[in-house]
Amino acid sequence: MLKTPPDDPAIRTVPMFVLVGEDDGGARAWQAVAQPWRAAGVPLIVHYVPGKGHAWLFGKKQIADLNGWLEQVAAGKLPGAATPPAATAPALAPRRVHIW
Repeated sequence: MLKTPPDDPAIRTVPMFVLVGEDDGGARAWQAVAQPWRAAGVPLIVHYVPGKGHAWLFGKKQIADLNGWLEQVAAGKLPGAATPPAATAPALAPRRVHIW
């Protein structure tokens, strides 16, 4: 995983919802990169599921969190962004959505 995101302005227009088990090795990677990625303008939300490793993580709370995130994306928002997109920003155009 890259410590800093790719040097591409498009990365700031793709909202990311990350769900990882707290005991999964990937959790350490996300803990290391989340702050630098956010500082670079990446609209990133990371949810750590307590007591879980590399497993199916979608319980009721995680599904509710994902649904709320998807509703914001559908409304043209960038959940996790440092600043909301301007009404005329290209971020409101259709874009890819990544769910890890």
